[in-house]
Amino acid sequence: MKIRSFLLLISLLPFFAVAQQADSVLLKNTLTLQYEYFHFDKQFTNDWHITGLEYKHETKKAAILGRLNYANRLSKNGWQGELEAYPKFSKKVYSYAGIGYSANMPVFPKFRAGYSLYVNIPKAIELEAGFRYLYFDKSVLIAVAGIGYYTGNWFLQARSFMSDNNGFNLAGMFTVRRYFGEMNDYVWLQYGTGVSPDETRNIQFTTNQRLYSNRIIAGVRTSVKQKNLLLLSFGYSRDEYKPSTFGNQLYGSVGYGRRF
Repeated sequence: MKIRSFLLLISLLPFFAVAQQADSVLLKNTLTLQYEYFHFDKQFTNDWHITGLEYKHETKKAAILGRLNYANRLSKNGWQGELEAYPKFSKKVYSYAGIGYSANMPVFPKFRAGYSLYVNIPKAIELEAGFRYLYFDKSVLIAVAGIGYYTGNWFLQARSFMSDNNGFNLAGMFTVRRYFGEMNDYVWLQYGTGVSPDETRNIQFTTNQRLYSNRIIAGVRTSVKQKNLLLLSFGYSRDEYKPSTFGNQLYGSVGYGRRF
C-alpha cells in the first residue's frame, strides 16, 4: 500500500506544477522551515530531531543561503550556523561553496566547509569535482567526484566521497530525479553506501570511522500556487556500527517554504 500511495503522489504532481515558471522567476527569496527525524532500533538509545530555518536569495549570477540548525541527538542539544553560495560563471560552469560552525560538538561538527565545481560538457553530461572538510576532535578531509546526465525530464547522478581516515573510506550515492513544470519541482529516489559529509547525519563519522551503511531514500519537492514550497522525504538504512553488528535506521523529513 505504501508503494501504491507514493506512485499516486507522483502521478498528481504535474497538476501542482502547471503554470508556475513565469511567476516564480520574479520570486527571488525563499524562507524554508524543515524538520528531520531519525529512529534507531539499536545503535542509539534516543531518536534524533533536527530543525533548520533557511533563507535563500537568488540572482542571475548566484544563489546565496543562510541556515540555522537546532538538533537534539546523542542526549544533547546544539546549534549550528551555515552559509552556502552557488555562483554561476557561465551557462555551463557553476560551483558550490559552503561553511558551517557550531559550538556544540558532538551534536554538530565544530567546523564544516566544502567546495565543488560543476562543468557541463556535450551529451548533456555534468561533471563535479571538489572536497568536504569536517572537524570534530580532529580533521576529516573528503574528496568528492560526481557525474550527472540529463535526459528529457530526468536527471541521473552518481557521486563518490573518498577519505583516508583511519583507513580508506568510500561512500557512494546514486540519485534519480524526475522534474515536473519548473526545475524546483521534482520527485527523487536515492541509494547510497556509507555516510556522505553532506548529510545531517555526518556526525556518524565520529561514532565509527569505517561505518558501513546501505541507505535508500525517496522524496518530493513541489510548488503550490507559486509562492509555497512543500518538501517531504522518507528513508531506511542498515548500518554496521560495530564489527558484524548491524542496526536499522528510519528517516523522515518534512518542510515548508515561502517564496517572496
